[in-house]
Amino acid sequence: MNYLIKKALEDDPVLKIGFERNLISATSLAKHIMNNNPGEDIKHESLRTAIRRLKRSKKESNLFHSAQDILAKSYLHVRSNMVKLEFKKDESTLHLINKSFKINEVYNNNDLFRLIKGHTVLHAIVEEINLDKIFDLFHGKIIRSHKGLSEFIIAMPFESRETPGVLLTLVNELSMNHINFVQAHSCGEEINIIVDGKDSQKCFNLLSNLFERCKINSGMVDNSSNIIEVEA
Repeated sequence: MNYLIKKALEDDPVLKIGFERNLISATSLAKHIMNNNPGEDIKHESLRTAIRRLKRSKKESNLFHSAQDILAKSYLHVRSNMVKLEFKKDESTLHLINKSFKINEVYNNNDLFRLIKGHTVLHAIVEEINLDKIFDLFHGKIIRSHKGLSEFIIAMPFESRETPGVLLTLVNELSMNHINFVQAHSCGEEINIIVDGKDSQKCFNLLSNLFERCKINSGMVDNSSNIIEVEA
């Protein structure tokens, strides 16, 4: 019976989130499991009791408690007026980028030039103020550009490296509220999420509320803010 319960939660992440947040009762979960397993000889009351027992068991770890503890100690840094560039992915483009870095034509005086090299794509995230200079440098190499973006940088404590569920928590919070990810990546204790400008305020509100909720759930309520800097 415990196998059926764990399988139901593992097969449906949304169900697992609701159950671990106490938004789904043992009665509702028992009905759901019975409906999805019509061939099993299960009594509703026995299944409901097993669910309650599993919930109380210390052996049943809560993935999102650890992730919430990390986010409660994290900080949000926001940049607006960002641009995503898509380059032709060939050797000449890479050679030009490497050459530009070496002679400081790119990434000079703390200017942002974040390069993302995928298997079939080559993107860069830059500041709109430097767009004309970059188009001059990479003339004929830029396929398309996406302006008016906002970048949300989640700066986390070191233990985030070994804590599962942090990215999942962020993705669920935004995706279930219809926020489209233009770009997302992580590096060490930092997660970067880039969204279209039209979603910027909504994304900011969602992440701010998520951080505050994590602080409350982790018993870390104080007067300090998780928002450390907002750049235009």
